[in-house]
Amino acid sequence: MVNRLTTVGLIAVAAMATLILVVMPTHAQTGEIATVAGGGVGDGSNPTLAAVASPTGIAIDSHSNIYVADSAAHRIRKIDAANGAISTVAGTGEPGFSGDGGPAEFATLNSPFALAIDDDDNLYIADSGNNRIRKLDVTTGVIATVAGSGRPGFDGEGGPALDASFHVPHGVDVDHDNNIYIADTLNNRIRKVNAFNGTVTTIAGQGAPGSAGDLRLAVEAFLDQPKGVAVDDLGNVYIADTGNHLIRQITKLGVMVTIAGKKGAGVDPITVAAISKAQDAVLRSPLSVTLDRRGRNIYVADTGNHLVRRIILENVIENSLITTEAGAVDGSPGYDGEREFASVSSLYSPSGVAVSPGGDVFISDTGNRRVRTIARPGESRARFLITVAGNGEATFSGEDAPASEATLHFPSDIAIDTDGNIYFSDTANHRVRRVDRSTGVISTVVGTGTVGNQGVGGQGRDANLDSPEGIAFDSEGRLYIADTGNHRVLVLDDGGVIRTLAGDGRAAYAGVSVAATEASLNSPTALAIDAADNLYIADTANNRIRLVVLETGQIFTFAGDGSAGFAGDEGQATRAKLNKPEGLAVDSEGNLIIADTGNRRIRRVDGETKVISTIAGNGISAFAGDEGPAIQASLVEPRRVAMDADGNIFIADALNHRIRAVKSDGTMTTVAGNGIISFAGDGGAALAASMNRPLGMAFDSDGNLYFADSHNDRVRVIAAPVVDEP
Repeated sequence: MVNRLTTVGLIAVAAMATLILVVMPTHAQTGEIATVAGGGVGDGSNPTLAAVASPTGIAIDSHSNIYVADSAAHRIRKIDAANGAISTVAGTGEPGFSGDGGPAEFATLNSPFALAIDDDDNLYIADSGNNRIRKLDVTTGVIATVAGSGRPGFDGEGGPALDASFHVPHGVDVDHDNNIYIADTLNNRIRKVNAFNGTVTTIAGQGAPGSAGDLRLAVEAFLDQPKGVAVDDLGNVYIADTGNHLIRQITKLGVMVTIAGKKGAGVDPITVAAISKAQDAVLRSPLSVTLDRRGRNIYVADTGNHLVRRIILENVIENSLITTEAGAVDGSPGYDGEREFASVSSLYSPSGVAVSPGGDVFISDTGNRRVRTIARPGESRARFLITVAGNGEATFSGEDAPASEATLHFPSDIAIDTDGNIYFSDTANHRVRRVDRSTGVISTVVGTGTVGNQGVGGQGRDANLDSPEGIAFDSEGRLYIADTGNHRVLVLDDGGVIRTLAGDGRAAYAGVSVAATEASLNSPTALAIDAADNLYIADTANNRIRLVVLETGQIFTFAGDGSAGFAGDEGQATRAKLNKPEGLAVDSEGNLIIADTGNRRIRRVDGETKVISTIAGNGISAFAGDEGPAIQASLVEPRRVAMDADGNIFIADALNHRIRAVKSDGTMTTVAGNGIISFAGDGGAALAASMNRPLGMAFDSDGNLYFADSHNDRVRVIAAPVVDEP
């Protein structure tokens, strides 16, 4: 019997050197987990001075009070219409599930994403990380679950909603009869809870991802990770079909139609006309939809294009028009101040949109960490964009102080230099930070914290980044950074100067056998460097792996034909299909390991033959298969990979909230995480610990595994995890 994790005794302090004294308990045992960095709410009278970490869903009640899902802070915030004050009405700030039947402010939530208000001003919460829909009674302040057992998956059709399984639901709405509509995101369905008998049924989606089914019954159609849902007074249901880059409608007769967006257009160049045909629009990962009071205008958070758009509905869907209400005309992200014309000002990854009783449009400007409104000041008909909450700061603190007292925001990747210093991408703080091995002090090495693309050619700390993710070191100690939102890869030299290595800044695919700086990337997320100092890039939105030969500076496509899908095993990697690959690692023999995230598989490209094969994952979204063949195991969202000195492949199975490993004999095992979405377990065995969407991983020279516990805003370490008995 092979133990999944073995505690073999105290680690000698001398063997662990100074690093153990700084980032681990002195008596850390093999397999013990600890926090290295992170863990240190601006409620108050002035909402524009408060920190709003990650505003996503937004809803407005009949009294014009504004509710905001502060997703990363695991709270629901309220901006009071009477006095303008901001307060927390649900959530303690710690991720978890507790508190049903008691005051909402003492309950725990987990990454709440969307909100809805019923006719009595009760608040419904898509508690995404808990796989539940919860309700806050406005009269009593008590919170309760109204749908979802908490088990991730799909079951319970036709039975009580409380017993049913959902899978990371992102969207919720309520009609006038108190029927609840749910965007069951990873089940690729829209589901409805009947107010009369409390049962749940699917009203759209077959469960498998896809886009087919227009002009057929919606239950026979296909969706791709829908994240927004809204219902009008006539019973028509509107869907933000996020993965398909479409807005779709379930008519009151139950038929599916597309009302906005072109199928397959998510990576096309954006075209924003003043007003155009809605079905010709290029949308990119729309996250939410809402209707105005008349039900004739649909507002869309066109998240990937950094826009809020309005669809003007016509009786004949083909005649519906679309226009841009807020955001830069070229779709570029940013923040350019207050009281600018909304139609020419900048947003950054808006996630939610709501319309007040008076017709003003409110926006969760997520990347800018603000809630903003499009309002008509005075008698002017010009529409301005004004901030109503958020100071633009997230959870960033602790610079040049002990790392354990610092605050982070969505750390996503980790690299360790030859001296054992720990580097990590503090993604939502738009920085790369460093923990000194000898002092435990944290500092920023790249990034000002302001979103942008300026400063390349100067010192790294003076440059602007946009949601950096992957990082890696070459043999000379140079640090490479996937500047994901800027669609480029940067390199920091030993003098602290930063320059562009790859990417021209356009979100596109271009450039084969050319200088890497002339090529186009699309949301690069992960990096890996082999023994010959070749750089591999997970060009995620292009569904490809790119290769930069650092000696010549030229770029090539190494794997993926560019179309999302799963195909090509046992053939040449460049002809295979990948689906949003997000993780890379290279073994000692030059074989490339790929976290093929959208396909829920781990794949391998042979370093000599360039043939691709699957080594883990059966493509089924679940947690299953430990101690059996890895290729038959189920993963949910494998987003990063790493390798230890013995050739074991470690997988950040993010939405299973576990770290798993493919052992040298080809079997799968879990090495950390109990699957409970929370933060717990420091000082104990890693298998008993709770985490929240682990991402990047790196091993130090002593075999300790560092990982980004991303939604807990921490960097944690597992002391020398063991996957095989001695």
